[in-house]
Amino acid sequence: MLLYPIHDSVDDCMRRTKGAGSPVADEQFTAAHLAPSRELLRPVEGVSGEVEIVIRFDPRPKYGAKKADIRDRRKLGLTTDVPGGRLPFQSAASYLINSSGARGSIRVRAGERFPFSLTIEMEAPSVVADPDESQKSLFRTIRWWREWSANCTYTGPFRDAVVRSVLTLKLLHFARRDRSRRHNLSP
Repeated sequence: MLLYPIHDSVDDCMRRTKGAGSPVADEQFTAAHLAPSRELLRPVEGVSGEVEIVIRFDPRPKYGAKKADIRDRRKLGLTTDVPGGRLPFQSAASYLINSSGARGSIRVRAGERFPFSLTIEMEAPSVVADPDESQKSLFRTIRWWREWSANCTYTGPFRDAVVRSVLTLKLLHFARRDRSRRHNLSP
């Protein structure tokens, strides 16, 4: 997936963790708000002027060895099957699908905001991302990680690098816990 121009401040949205140490949601919240289990959200926001954004969606399963069969589900976005699941992609653009993938464009003006959502669904049924809920989840996620990283008491040299390292370790811990639950492994 390519987006031109690339926004210089992009955050990802992670879901599917629970409990008080969760960056996003607990099971009670998840039950009340049906959402994809994994979502990568890229908001594009017009700051000034006007620009045309060209979007190319060309997933290559099996480490690039296979061309994806992309289907247009209209208001539900584009989708393709990948080993073990489905890969839905949503945006406000209309797409032309050919042998080179899907290509579309949108014109972004100052004050406009367009989310691009890529999800992977490995369990049935698939849940279509709601752009409003995705935005809210993104802001909750950003707020949680900023608050969590503000607790880092290190004040020495290279503080930014230390905080990023701690964030990486925390994310790896969440990934390991999630994998353990899915495969019934000990944490």
